[in-house]
Amino acid sequence: MDTPQFQRLRDLKQLGLTYLVFPGASHNRFEHSLGTAHLASSVFMHLYRLQGLELGAEKRDGAAVTLAGLCHDLGHGPFSHVFDSEFLPRRLGASYASSGWSHEEMGAQMLDHLVDENYVDCTGEDNGPDLLARVKALITSGHGGPPPAAGKGWLQEIVANGRNSVDVDKFDYLARDCQNCGLKNSADFGRLQLYMKVLGDEICFKASEVLNVYELFHTRASLHQRVYTHRKAKAIEYMVVDALTQADAAWGGEISSAIWKAADFTRLDDTILKRIEWSAEPELAGAQALLRRLRRRELYRYVNEFSVPVGRLQGWKDVTPADVTGCQDGSLAGGLRPEDVIVHNLKVDYAMSRGRNPVDCVHFYQDYGSSDKFPIPKEKVSSLIPDVFQERKVRVFARSDDPAVAAAVEAAFLAYQRREYNCETLGIHRTPLKQGRKRAASDAPSLPSVSEGGSGRPSAQRRV
Repeated sequence: MDTPQFQRLRDLKQLGLTYLVFPGASHNRFEHSLGTAHLASSVFMHLYRLQGLELGAEKRDGAAVTLAGLCHDLGHGPFSHVFDSEFLPRRLGASYASSGWSHEEMGAQMLDHLVDENYVDCTGEDNGPDLLARVKALITSGHGGPPPAAGKGWLQEIVANGRNSVDVDKFDYLARDCQNCGLKNSADFGRLQLYMKVLGDEICFKASEVLNVYELFHTRASLHQRVYTHRKAKAIEYMVVDALTQADAAWGGEISSAIWKAADFTRLDDTILKRIEWSAEPELAGAQALLRRLRRRELYRYVNEFSVPVGRLQGWKDVTPADVTGCQDGSLAGGLRPEDVIVHNLKVDYAMSRGRNPVDCVHFYQDYGSSDKFPIPKEKVSSLIPDVFQERKVRVFARSDDPAVAAAVEAAFLAYQRREYNCETLGIHRTPLKQGRKRAASDAPSLPSVSEGGSGRPSAQRRV
């Protein structure tokens, strides 16, 4: 922990730029990593006490699992997933898509770099000679890492579960994100840990906890809808990506090329914005102008959105800015260009690709004495469980905060829907455009005084 590579996690906010909308969401990946390590150790010790002899579990397995929980986020870049899902594809294009780069693989490289740079001895007698290799395998296990040793597959399901996505990484970040954003967490992760048992080399849960497992995925989907993809948060993210893109071009690709070498990657964290803001380099004028807009809350404008009907989810193709501007009516002087429009093709699911139900991949047991595992079809759980485990929305933003531009983007977006999909079927969701960025002080409602029954101040967790 006491290395520059690990301490770097203090300067990576867990939810990227979301704290600019939810002020409480200022927690970082350092504390999340500590929590994940604690939970990983707790789950291992529970299973070790319960089934250690029959599983052939050793305490060195616990050391590897705990270290994997501690180091699993070493490979994250600035601003969380904004970096690898928005910035890198834009800057590196096809070379990034074909490289197979992921923050999990980068995490394994960063761990190697941490050990080499700080002369960390990982060959202690209690750890075994292959500790580092085992930790890296556990970090990447959910994303195509090496296969586990025979009979030890259950170890790879504690930190990064590639089979059904139920793991302690989720336990920690869902609870932590809910707490810091002021939302309720409906899942009881303590009970899930208590009722874990290994059967057939996989972690199973007591059948009575099946609804609790569904609540885990429901909580995750709810956080995506209400926090992670909040409209204002996405507008801020797009502004920062534009600023980073311009800065990276001015610096000859210094930011984007850092992902190929762990020593360079170590220097990347959220403080990159301050470096851009206070630089005297004239080439950064455009990026600095964007960041000034951000500080003044002159954000990219959310314009409109629609939800993709269930019948169209299969084979849905992303909408592009050119699709929207191709349907403009010519009312805006000079016309709309694709670069004036941002299209957010939003997908929220239950943590499994192609909208599958992840609980179909979870196995259960009847009681502690059971040796049989079995799935539980959702029809036998509750009729209130959804039939579809994925939703898609198409949102549009205008880079300009000029109401006339936003109105032109909206008109083009509505025309595109009518032309391509039948807007009545899609159910257009329209948010009225604000005609002014800020209301006059005389028009703004005053906060309630204490004598009027209010606290005199807004909640700390209120969205900004």
